[in-house]
Amino acid sequence: MTPWFFAIGLLLIGFMLILIELFLIPGITLAGIGGGLAILGGVVYAYKYLGLTEAAWCLGVSFVLGAVLLRFVIRTGSWRRMVLNTKESGEEGFRSTPSELEALVGKEGVAVTPLHPSGTAIIEGKRINVVTEGGFVERNAKIVVEEVEGNRVVVHPS
Repeated sequence: MTPWFFAIGLLLIGFMLILIELFLIPGITLAGIGGGLAILGGVVYAYKYLGLTEAAWCLGVSFVLGAVLLRFVIRTGSWRRMVLNTKESGEEGFRSTPSELEALVGKEGVAVTPLHPSGTAIIEGKRINVVTEGGFVERNAKIVVEEVEGNRVVVHPS
């Protein structure tokens, strides 16, 4: 087998593995990584056994095939299978803040640990991780929930 066939064969195998990655197994798997390594191996093989000019040709062919492949993927819309298109909205039931935490705004509690600035408090009989806005609150001090931002419960001394 001549070195040309081997170099071109590695390039073709690499692009076939990338096509398999794009259309059959979306994600970053061994097929895509193996395809990239096969293309790189084809160019390196051409450089080592064929010379600089032939390696430049293999690299150029790889870029042209890559551009054609990219254009094909964009035109067919197959890239959409790799992108998450759903939205998580309140109308569909998604909530970034747990409702039980939202209900704590304005409630009073007791700091179980010193809050400097974060720690644990008991509010309505539940142990909750809380944070102050920078001030220190001693242990067993009474606190009031000021606001809830996601899972972050902000308190201040009462």
